[in-house]
Amino acid sequence: MAMQEARQARQFGYEVSPHPAYASSAAQEYVGRVNEAVTKVAERLDLAKGVLGFVMFAVLFLILGWGAMGEGLQIAVVLVGSWVVPIAVGLRIGFGTSLAKGRKVADEQERVLRDHPWQVWPCRVENLLAEEAAAASKDAGYLGRPQPHPPGGRIVSCRVHLLAPDGSTARSYLCLLPGDVWDSMTDGLGALWICGDLREQVVVAVPGAAVCWQGRPVRTPAADGAGRTDSSVVEDIARQAGIAAIQDWLG
Repeated sequence: MAMQEARQARQFGYEVSPHPAYASSAAQEYVGRVNEAVTKVAERLDLAKGVLGFVMFAVLFLILGWGAMGEGLQIAVVLVGSWVVPIAVGLRIGFGTSLAKGRKVADEQERVLRDHPWQVWPCRVENLLAEEAAAASKDAGYLGRPQPHPPGGRIVSCRVHLLAPDGSTARSYLCLLPGDVWDSMTDGLGALWICGDLREQVVVAVPGAAVCWQGRPVRTPAADGAGRTDSSVVEDIARQAGIAAIQDWLG
């Protein structure tokens, strides 16, 4: 399949990679890490299946021997079974749902990276309110976390705004941003690489794509003077990030 056009980025004069994002080793490593996360869930699902099978076998064994049990043992079996069986079933259903969702997201992420180029966008990031952050974290799930991500590393739930040359917001996404990336964007401004159809979920990355994560599209805020970034600042960010990107793509 031919690589998809990044029309809006080109319209604004922002740099676009000459090849699909997946041509870069960093993107391939990201896909590999996402698939590893899916594999871990599959392993947990297999374990849950084993636990559920053992529980069901034990229940059948106890039912067959029910008449030979004393009243006290029968009560104990009922009490234990009343919480063991629901837990085992819940684990089976929970991991099964996570695995199905994970495989779908992993396949979609790889398709996006194979079909679309990297786009260099000047961005503005802003922290989410507590309730928004909780919803974003829950919605993203385990695959929404940046990859690679060190255990215990700080993550900031935020809204990423892609900026047009005049400083207005062209697109907005909910993201789980690595803490060091958040800290590096002075006054919330900087450049990020975007891959995908801007109307849908995209892959977001630091310049060079050493760390990638998902971006979920949300309603773009209304254009007004208060929400605009100075156009000269946007131009400077886009120019410097574009030069660095070209150097990276040319090796």
